[in-house]
Amino acid sequence: HTSNAYRIQGGTGGKSYISVMFCGSAAGVLLPPFVIYKSKRLLDEWCIGGPSDTGYDCSKK
Repeated sequence: HTSNAYRIQGGTGGKSYISVMFCGSAAGVLLPPFVIYKSKRLLDEWCIGGPSDTGYDCSKK
């Protein structure tokens, strides 16, 4: 649990483009979150401070 559930990343015009996927089963098994940034490349600082085992990637679209 964290008091800061999200952090706004810099982008053009003050906007940010982030998708976060969560997956869980009816039995209560949860997979780690997966974060996708709208970007040509993934910056190292975007992957710092998230929950353990979180996956990170970027998408050009």
